[in-house]
Amino acid sequence: MRKYRVEFGSHSLTHQRLTDLPLDQARKEVTFSRSLLQEKLEQSVSFFCYPYGAWNETVISLVGSAGFQAGMVTNLRSSRFSPFTLPRVGIYGHNNLAVFRLKLTIGQWKEKKYFGFSS
Repeated sequence: MRKYRVEFGSHSLTHQRLTDLPLDQARKEVTFSRSLLQEKLEQSVSFFCYPYGAWNETVISLVGSAGFQAGMVTNLRSSRFSPFTLPRVGIYGHNNLAVFRLKLTIGQWKEKKYFGFSS
C-alpha cells in the first residue's frame, strides 16, 4: 500500500465515543491504537479520526500527546480550526457509486473552502 501512497490512520482501539469515556480509558483508546497500528504496519501513524465525530479539547489534547500530527472530524462544529480539527468526508461501505462520486465532489469543495485549493 505504501507504494500507492495509501496512508493509514487510527480511529481508536475499540471505536468508542471518546468524549464519553473516563480520561484514562480514552487515553488508552488513543495511545494503544497508534502503537498497535505502527507495530502491524511497521511505519509511523500520524493521523487520527475521532469515532462518531465526537471530540472536545480534552480528546484533542490526548491525540496530540499520543504523537499524532493531525486529527480529522466529520463535522466541524465550531470555528476552532487546527491540525486536530481537519474536515473530512465519511466514505462508508454502504455508499453506492453515485454517493461515492458526490462525496468526492463534497471533499473537493471542502478542500477549496478550508485550504484554498482542490486536488
